[in-house]
Amino acid sequence: VLRFNGQHETFEVVQTLSTQGAVDLETFEMLGSSWLAVANSFDGSYEKLESVLYRWNTATSTFVEQQRFMGDGAQEWKYWQCGPDRHFLALSQSTSLRNVTEIFHWRHHLFPASPSTSFESSAPTFEEEFAGYSWVRVQSVETETAAHIEAGMFASKCQLLISAHCAGCTHIFELIASGPFVNEDWEQHFLRVHTLPLQDVSGLSLFKMGTTDYLVLTLSSVAAPNSTTLDRSHGSGGRGGGEGNSSESNVGGSSGGGRMVVY
Repeated sequence: VLRFNGQHETFEVVQTLSTQGAVDLETFEMLGSSWLAVANSFDGSYEKLESVLYRWNTATSTFVEQQRFMGDGAQEWKYWQCGPDRHFLALSQSTSLRNVTEIFHWRHHLFPASPSTSFESSAPTFEEEFAGYSWVRVQSVETETAAHIEAGMFASKCQLLISAHCAGCTHIFELIASGPFVNEDWEQHFLRVHTLPLQDVSGLSLFKMGTTDYLVLTLSSVAAPNSTTLDRSHGSGGRGGGEGNSSESNVGGSSGGGRMVVY
């Protein structure tokens, strides 16, 4: 972990964390704290390893381990928030036998939170601040190949996007739930509502321009090595994988060989 020294314009090492073949990091702000998720993929012998979530301790200016997640060939972390009180983490995993993205929800062990977790007389210590809370796995999504993930509020809905290299393997999932999570039936909270007719998707990102939502995807196929796709608010196809309206244009000029598909 490096800290930037503005006076000398240099980076200084402030902490070293042990990893096991880490391949991805995700940092995020949640509930007034800074977090770091590390995806441990392969230690030289095994792919079944624990990935680790850390929380920043402002008193010591270091990351402190918060929770471990058993994974199998962990590849990529993603954090997102939907509304004021719904926080999610997703971890994509890939081995020669299985490709899966697991979804976790931040919740209290005894939902709703017990009154004993409130601190009326004094501020909680670092250890007490989130006592009784943890990330609970709520859903597993099988994918055909190794996946990239993106998530957030898209088209005013809580969305999870999972992309893979095979044709028609890029899917959009939507949170289907109302009110607080009060039961253990988590299997169908994120439902697939769209499938994009793309192949060799190697990366994706959401962004907003004004009031319009966009999805950008990079395609790594030999036929279109620099292709990029924009999908605006899912097009007009509605649920079930409609493609909506689209147009194409070259993004690399006559010699660039790329194309842009705008939905």
